[in-house]
Amino acid sequence: MDSHKQLPKFIIKNFSQKNGRVFYYDLKKDAIKMKGPGALGVEEDYFSKQIETKLNKEVETPCSRILSKMKKESINNIKLSEKEEYDIKKFFSVSMFRSNFASEDFRYNSIFAQWLPDQITHDFLVDASLDGEIIEYVNCRSVSVLNNQSEISFVTSRNGYTIISANNFELIIMPFTPFRAIALIPMDREEKNTIIPIPDPDDIKYINEQIASFEYIYNKDFIISTNKEELLRLQTYLKKKTDYLEKTKSELFLNHVQ
Repeated sequence: MDSHKQLPKFIIKNFSQKNGRVFYYDLKKDAIKMKGPGALGVEEDYFSKQIETKLNKEVETPCSRILSKMKKESINNIKLSEKEEYDIKKFFSVSMFRSNFASEDFRYNSIFAQWLPDQITHDFLVDASLDGEIIEYVNCRSVSVLNNQSEISFVTSRNGYTIISANNFELIIMPFTPFRAIALIPMDREEKNTIIPIPDPDDIKYINEQIASFEYIYNKDFIISTNKEELLRLQTYLKKKTDYLEKTKSELFLNHVQ
């Protein structure tokens, strides 16, 4: 059974070309390619059928419905109920246990995990996050929407979410179309359902660079864009930052194991 490892198909397809395929930058092979949304970021038997079904029912299907509504709605009419806000936060919370980094961290810090088959490791992390409470780092935030008003589109990545530092606080963002992104912002910074316009293309380029860097550290898998030129720019950017990103990843891992 093929499973999307982290970024679900319902988000990937929002970045499709007219032919239904998506441009993506393969970080491992250092190549820009095209592939269908159903084939990108999947692996056979990555999750068991039981966990795949549970993940789809409890997290991905509810979030898919919400994001579909937010995609169709006029930007100023987007309002979320408490249940919808909960479902989005749950999606973010579970996503944080689906990265390569999370699996590596679990294997290193668990006495028994290093001997477990990969599928059992993936199942354990996701099942625990599904059954547990939303992690506090996510739950203490309000759900807002970034409205990209520039000519440069958002990119997204296998990781889906990215943590960005701005103005002395951290926000968690997840583009779900080339011009809209969910943003989880500390509650003392923004009210719920705030629409935040971003007209400056340089700000979008900065966000895209942070998405690319975060993906390199947590998965080193793929970045998606509707614009091949933006992927070429990010390919160059990551090559210049490789030493710094490798050092950051090593330091982050060491901090987790201490």
